[in-house]
Amino acid sequence: MEDVGEATIDELREINLGTTDGVRPIFVSAVLNDEEMAQYEQLLQEYKDVFAWGYQEMPGLDPNVVVHKLAVSEGAKLI
Repeated sequence: MEDVGEATIDELREINLGTTDGVRPIFVSAVLNDEEMAQYEQLLQEYKDVFAWGYQEMPGLDPNVVVHKLAVSEGAKLI
């Protein structure tokens, strides 16, 4: 297999797309300069209605897509 290298992990900065009472945090790279950060925050605030914060905000979503199930045989001894 081809070596794809290591993932880069930047420090993150939190942006709240909600209110002080109903926090809806997202995270962006902290290496952005102030102008870039302001542009991203403005864009994210403008389009915050496209984010879903819970299953109740995604009507019609098939539970088989989002529910995790363990394939454990009935009667198997769990260790």
